[in-house]
Amino acid sequence: MADRSATRAAPADRRHIVRVVLDWVLALVGLGIAVWQIAPRIAEAGRLSVSFGQLEWRWVALAVVLSAASLLAYAELNRQFLNAGEGSVPASTVQAVTIAGNAISLTVPAAGGAVGTVYTVHALTERGVGLATAGWALAMAGIVTGVILVVLAPLVFAGVGLLSPAVAAGISLLIAALIFGTGVVLLRRPRARVAIVRRAVALARRVPLVRRRVTTSPAQAAWRFSEWITRHSLTRRQWALALVTALSTWVLDFLALAACVAATGQPVPWSDVAFGYLAVQASIIANLTPGGAGPAETGLLAALGAGGVPSAPAAVAVVLYRAASWIVPAVVGWVVFLVLAGGTARREGERRRPREHARHARGILATARTTRLAHTLRHRHERGAGGGR
Repeated sequence: MADRSATRAAPADRRHIVRVVLDWVLALVGLGIAVWQIAPRIAEAGRLSVSFGQLEWRWVALAVVLSAASLLAYAELNRQFLNAGEGSVPASTVQAVTIAGNAISLTVPAAGGAVGTVYTVHALTERGVGLATAGWALAMAGIVTGVILVVLAPLVFAGVGLLSPAVAAGISLLIAALIFGTGVVLLRRPRARVAIVRRAVALARRVPLVRRRVTTSPAQAAWRFSEWITRHSLTRRQWALALVTALSTWVLDFLALAACVAATGQPVPWSDVAFGYLAVQASIIANLTPGGAGPAETGLLAALGAGGVPSAPAAVAVVLYRAASWIVPAVVGWVVFLVLAGGTARREGERRRPREHARHARGILATARTTRLAHTLRHRHERGAGGGR
């Protein structure tokens, strides 16, 4: 039986290795495309005397601040949904975990988004947040921000002439109405909600870091979670605040890109910058490469070029934006990840220490009882031997 299990495990291990290799090949190809697209323009930037030393650094600083504010706004969105279920979760905890999870999403090839989500749920549950609450908060934050981007996309297409303003507005309103109606149905019809949650729980039971916390069957967990959603539904005011916060994450990040273009001394072609921003976000969501590297730079360069930005300043703007929104958050996020991991190890040690002390005390007590019993038996034996003589 052991040989049969090993035989089944071997192909699975090989498939996993092949998948990891393909992920990293895609990542390297994406980075190669980015270098191939940007390097010639950087060289041209040198010939045109457009260098980083001539940038307007106040705009660069503003871009970094706006990008950081966008990430913190997303963390605040997570906290708002968490507080709907747990009452009060410290903002610093949610921000730290969100920043670390974002770094994982930006740097792990292919499955970065899923791995980052699993880590975030695991880290929150390790800090006292319920599994249902953590899953609900992350799912809702992702859904709400995604919905807003999809609703705004037709308006961006209208800005660059791909759609007429009337058609774009109609499409946006239709998408918003369909999504709103679906949300109302799910909130008011428990059976439909249970069917969706049951599939999600069945999937969660296959995730290594989460499955050990899912101890009930998918059907039981689905009904419990459905009841939990009914008890912890947001008020209209809370929903309005969540929508504004979600919108601010996109607006702040978009303004960071515009600030990077302004830092090169070029006028900002707002419609084309918005279209390039959509291209970057589509590449990140597809996640074929870490942070969408390659397709994101190519799409953004094409959009800026279409907006009349010369190739050299466009390349510099792309480098600045990707550094502010990808490289810097990834580096900071991994530092935060290591700090959080160290704190988790300390908490585990603190939880383990009382158990070890109790085990040690029980061992000492057992040794003392054994020693006392040995002394008693020896004393009786000596008394018996003396009486025999």
